[in-house]
Amino acid sequence: MTKTSKKINESSLALCIFIFAVLYRLLLLQTEIYPPGPDAGLHSSIINSIVFENGNFSWNYYHMGGGPSLTHPGFHFFTSFIWLTTGMPDYLAQYLVATLFSSLIVLCAFLITRAAWGLPFASLIAAFLAALSRYDIEMIAWGGYPNVVMLMVIPLAFYMLFRRDTPSTTLVVISSLLIGTLFITHSLSITAFLCIASPFLVLAFFASNKSPKDKRVILLFASAIFLGFLIASPFIAYVFPVYLKNVEEGMFVGAINENREAIVLTRMVSVQLVLASLIPAFSFLMFSKRYKGAFFDKTGLLFSLWILIPAILTQSYIIGVYTDYFRFLHFLIFPLTVFFALLIDHISGFIAKALGNFTRDVKAPISLGTLHSLLVTGFLVVSLFGFIPFFASPAEGFSIANYYRVVYPPEFESIEWIKERTPINAVFASPHGYGWWISGIGQRVTLSATEPQFLIVPHEFEAAYIARTLLSTNFVLNNGFIEIWDDGSYVGRYNPMLLINCTRLPEPHPMFYFNESEITIFYRENTSTKIVDAIEVPPKNLTIETAQESARLLIMRENTHLTLTRRVEVLKDTRFAILSLSIKGLDNKTSLEYVRIMLHIQGKVLQMEQTVGVLDENAKICAQIIFEEKKPLIKLFPSENPNCLELLYTAENPQSIEITIIIGGFETEKIEETYVESLLANMTRSWSKKESESLPIRAFDYRETIKLKKITFIACERKEFAIKRFANDPMFNLVFINDNVAIFKVRDSNG
Repeated sequence: MTKTSKKINESSLALCIFIFAVLYRLLLLQTEIYPPGPDAGLHSSIINSIVFENGNFSWNYYHMGGGPSLTHPGFHFFTSFIWLTTGMPDYLAQYLVATLFSSLIVLCAFLITRAAWGLPFASLIAAFLAALSRYDIEMIAWGGYPNVVMLMVIPLAFYMLFRRDTPSTTLVVISSLLIGTLFITHSLSITAFLCIASPFLVLAFFASNKSPKDKRVILLFASAIFLGFLIASPFIAYVFPVYLKNVEEGMFVGAINENREAIVLTRMVSVQLVLASLIPAFSFLMFSKRYKGAFFDKTGLLFSLWILIPAILTQSYIIGVYTDYFRFLHFLIFPLTVFFALLIDHISGFIAKALGNFTRDVKAPISLGTLHSLLVTGFLVVSLFGFIPFFASPAEGFSIANYYRVVYPPEFESIEWIKERTPINAVFASPHGYGWWISGIGQRVTLSATEPQFLIVPHEFEAAYIARTLLSTNFVLNNGFIEIWDDGSYVGRYNPMLLINCTRLPEPHPMFYFNESEITIFYRENTSTKIVDAIEVPPKNLTIETAQESARLLIMRENTHLTLTRRVEVLKDTRFAILSLSIKGLDNKTSLEYVRIMLHIQGKVLQMEQTVGVLDENAKICAQIIFEEKKPLIKLFPSENPNCLELLYTAENPQSIEITIIIGGFETEKIEETYVESLLANMTRSWSKKESESLPIRAFDYRETIKLKKITFIACERKEFAIKRFANDPMFNLVFINDNVAIFKVRDSNG
């Protein structure tokens, strides 16, 4: 077989792998034609902001309440052209563009491996593995479309370094256009690219003293980077002030505490990964020595740095830069794919040579090429079935897509209803993912309940907190050490709920809650015995007050026989709150007997004389209930591994019952029972002691927040308490419901 025909066969196989990659990614759509991933909604909101606001790409009019957009718009301009030209839905145009570029990574893997290493088997292996790359599939599944595009452009730019006999002008023009594309499409990608390319160009320049041709290519590529910067300079000059303003407000530099703490707790990458990256990085240098004849050949240098630099960037918190460090791992995907391809090819070649010697000895010779190809095929079959964790079989790919899917037909039906039946100036609060689709496809300003570690622009954090809280509860009292959630007076669930801030967890940790449907009052009316749950007594008044030293929530209920006043007060710089319950009879015919309060807990119960502790051994947090006055009769349900405490208070005065409970908690270094009990005893004596760290008091009132942010609709999942909380509240009116989604309108008199 001639060299030309072999190249044609290799190219044909690479093309077949590319077609497989396209079909595989298209099949991930599965459910109707709605692509997986919350970020598809984000990209739609950017596209709509560009198209309907005269090309303004620095402001997103819909996403997270609207505000500055720091998503570079290259992908969105390209997709807008496809969308407007074809008339297809924009979310479908996005997915098709991302599918194309994700599949083109297959061809990039084939081309750069063949050009850089000159190994035909390795180039085809790299193409096949790229088609099955778990992390490329995952990226397209969560909607990281600009990332996908850039992960194709970066190797394509580096490929220009290895093309033989490329005219200087062609190399510079194509490379500069590709690098300019990086600047206008994805900020993290251009950062990673420059961090890899800069040390590579310096090292490769000095390592190429014996090769003037290599030195010339290096200089041409360096000039292409400069020209790429010049091409993108109008865009850079336009967005730089926006970046500067947001950095001053805390973006990247950790001034936004909520973001910094969430990133440190959930998005940190272990330093062991950096150490592990030394293995493939050093291996590339060994492969360079084996196949290129020089340990520090430009090929080995580039791929080594392509592994090491992103791994090192995951530790950028050391210099005070806070971002989603996991995203730096995306830039490891391509060089690791090439590494596995070289490794499989090398191992297959070694085994084939050994088997070839054996078959000659037994006089049953098989050609070395046949053995090599059979072994490579065996390795690829193993990877096809997902036995190598770095790669995903098609079945796993579909599971990944379903994991990230946020919109099914019921959700999309609700989004279409929103777009057609709500005012264009409507403001929504909604869950994360689905809310991003409302902002993008529904084209409505939306505050989405996104976790802080997935946000970056400063204005987004307040919007996310408001949405998360609105969808969780009605009132929050927070002193920085504990939080009290309360659903208010229309549903008996969290009334109240105690959460404890923990340095080990990104969010306050729930420990126990009361329930007004399980606060039961036993009384007599004349000679008749009566029983009533607190939730059945109609609400009369609800107030929330915030002062410098405390925040207080007071709820009054009243019927013809009883008044019930429940108050919870959070104090500044303490780890405890005061919960009081006052029940009074309204006439001489009413005689109070006793009150039963059910407390739902999470953890191990530790009972002492005047206190009860609830220890969460996994979180190393202990909640505490202190009975300063009369201690109630306490029962545990069930008796083994209890999850409920019954507190029974007997009336000493038939006309009134006054109950005061101190609730709070703390972190604990140890979970041994004797150690925790000593802490509980100490806290019982000194619960009101001020902490050395002074934190502000904050209060959240859903009524005031809705008015302040001009929220007009709440879109939520169809869950029992979400439906009850809004449906029972006269402030809201149910306007849409299907199997998965309910939409409530804020009544005009309250909005």
